[in-house]
Amino acid sequence: MEQWREEYNEIPVPEEARLRMQQGIRKAKGERRKRSAVSWFRNTGTVMAASLALLLVVVNTNQAAAETLEQIPVLGTITRVVTFRDYESREHNFEAKVQVPKVQVETDGSGGTLNQEQQKNYELTNEQIEAYAQKFIADYEEALQSWKGEGNYGLDSSYSVLRDDGQYLSIRIDTTVVMAGGTQYVKVYNIDKATGAAIPLSSLFSDSQAALAAVGENIKEQMRAQMKQDDKISYFLDTEYPELNFQGMTGEESYSFNENGELMIFFNEYDVAPGYMGAVTFTIPQTVFSGYLNN
Repeated sequence: MEQWREEYNEIPVPEEARLRMQQGIRKAKGERRKRSAVSWFRNTGTVMAASLALLLVVVNTNQAAAETLEQIPVLGTITRVVTFRDYESREHNFEAKVQVPKVQVETDGSGGTLNQEQQKNYELTNEQIEAYAQKFIADYEEALQSWKGEGNYGLDSSYSVLRDDGQYLSIRIDTTVVMAGGTQYVKVYNIDKATGAAIPLSSLFSDSQAALAAVGENIKEQMRAQMKQDDKISYFLDTEYPELNFQGMTGEESYSFNENGELMIFFNEYDVAPGYMGAVTFTIPQTVFSGYLNN
């Protein structure tokens, strides 16, 4: 797969590459806008409405605390989603725009406060979010320095709030890296407001090993069904290269829940399919995982 990635990125760049790069980024943004920014979550069969936070881009190149976007009271606190940093760069045919979100929590005057552990967890979650964005920025800056601005490089990363209610805050980050070809990345942080900690997929289940195995098998079934129905669809499954085949779930995959309470699993481009498939998503029926959910 690494060899395929290298070959894909070494495709000769035509003169109009910069225009294509910009078109690719615009196309990715357009696809994101088509998706509904409101998600609903069902936990053990109960549907809970998710409140959509209104997002504004706050320019903040000095990395200072940005203005608040939306506030929702919860247990004596106000959860704020802000643009902590808006990184922008344009030099020759290199362009980058990265929005880095941050979660802020304050008291609302009713006596609610965060204890030391909660404060530490929120800080750690924000550090994780910032580190995720920083690795893309670092790669961009390294390429800019090494290539001295020659070639073409586009980096675009933005976020949306999938859920923000009394219990959980879910932030989705969509990133597109465009060179000779483009690569799409999806990352979702699901944060427990009571603790301030990000919740990995594996921690949702009482028996994570069995639950992840069931979800993984369902994804394989969907892959086989899709490939059988359409010969243009391809996944890394049942190939002659076992090391490339999808092996199952690790529990660290990005996830969210849709309005029907179904589990949505997100994979980056190249994770489970060839590059032309882009970033892919699988919808898992409740019957597959609901029996394993923590009470």
